[in-house]
Amino acid sequence: MKFSIVIPTRNRPETLRSAVRSCLRIERSDLEILICDNSDDANYARVRALVGEFGDPRVRLAKNPKSPCSMSANWSFGINEARGEFITVIGDDDGMCDFACDIAEAALSQSGAQVVHWTPSLYWWPCCSNRKVANTLKVHFGRAQGTAIWRRIDLGLLLKVALQDVREWYQLPMVYNSFVHRDVFSRFRAEWGDHFLFAVCPDIYSGVALSCTGVSAVELDCALNVHGLSSRSNGEAHVVATGNNEIREDFSTLLRSEGITDLPEIANIGVFAYGLADSFYRFKKLNPNAAAPYELNRTTLARNQASEIAESNDSFDVRLAYLEKLSDFFKPEHMPARAVERVRAVFLADRTRFDCGQRSDVIYGLGHGIGFLDGSKFGLESIADATAFVSNLFSVRQSCNEQDGMNNRAFYKKCFPPFVLDAYRAIKSRLEK
Repeated sequence: MKFSIVIPTRNRPETLRSAVRSCLRIERSDLEILICDNSDDANYARVRALVGEFGDPRVRLAKNPKSPCSMSANWSFGINEARGEFITVIGDDDGMCDFACDIAEAALSQSGAQVVHWTPSLYWWPCCSNRKVANTLKVHFGRAQGTAIWRRIDLGLLLKVALQDVREWYQLPMVYNSFVHRDVFSRFRAEWGDHFLFAVCPDIYSGVALSCTGVSAVELDCALNVHGLSSRSNGEAHVVATGNNEIREDFSTLLRSEGITDLPEIANIGVFAYGLADSFYRFKKLNPNAAAPYELNRTTLARNQASEIAESNDSFDVRLAYLEKLSDFFKPEHMPARAVERVRAVFLADRTRFDCGQRSDVIYGLGHGIGFLDGSKFGLESIADATAFVSNLFSVRQSCNEQDGMNNRAFYKKCFPPFVLDAYRAIKSRLEK
């Protein structure tokens, strides 16, 4: 077995169906799609029926014997159960592009690396709580149409950058946006036991752990999967404080039952900045020598936690209350406290500055190909639709090559998909009028 796509799930058979459909579009026999179920009895029965409906031997269902358990425990269980040489994890509302395994295999065989990493695309399901971006697809364009380009990366350097500028957490080679050789996880199990992703956010924790352990890695310039945000996502429930309280409370209760409680070093406020800090401090306590070269910039942490609160979709009063709570937490630390107060002052002076704006059909910058597309215009209704759209948009299956130094403006103009260039010219024309 060459590849394993692990899909941990808990009480979400509706979105799971679409996630599995996206994986089944991958035309390879050396692939397993491993569903790790952490559901209650009623939803487990629905998941079993769903697996039967697919009727594909590549789909395997494993019931977690410790269910109900935390998300991090279920992720660890799934990785332990995987049979593939290279393993990735997606959520039950995420999807894989149909060329994912082909491109990953080419990059891994050419480079000899243990990890191949990419920046994922993102899809806000039509049911997500932020109505301004519902049914929006954020696409990461590869630099060359018809070719995926890989380059070697220094994981230690990426971690240092992420810890100094917390906004860069997504650059870490997480198992959530990478294929990782199974021998790496064998090392983790040998050192830390079966539950080796012992943190609030197992995805971010895996990125910290991989960065600190010196594995060889390459980065692709095109996304191999699409992360989804639906009304029942754990991430969506935590981004909005007044969102799905049932999901958020269930998530927290299961963490506490396994001894994963709040750390005294950080305030449990926000999602991504908090998740990086929690993962780093937990890894540092478990592996002080491996984490010794790294240090978290607490001023940046405070500023990014405050910005996450200010930019959330909660009411003004809820956001202000969280900012005041964060300010109280950092009060003993001069620079972090000032960072929070600066964000709070701007928020009070002009709250609209932090409100999420309406999407544009395409936002494009040379050298950083990112497009925001209105899914309703392309008939998208689910993550399976979104991954099929991305897969059809790019012909990267044709080849995969190492970065060749062609990093100039003319190269981008020549190789980006034509419709992206047309959109860029249209935007530029409007700006020049």
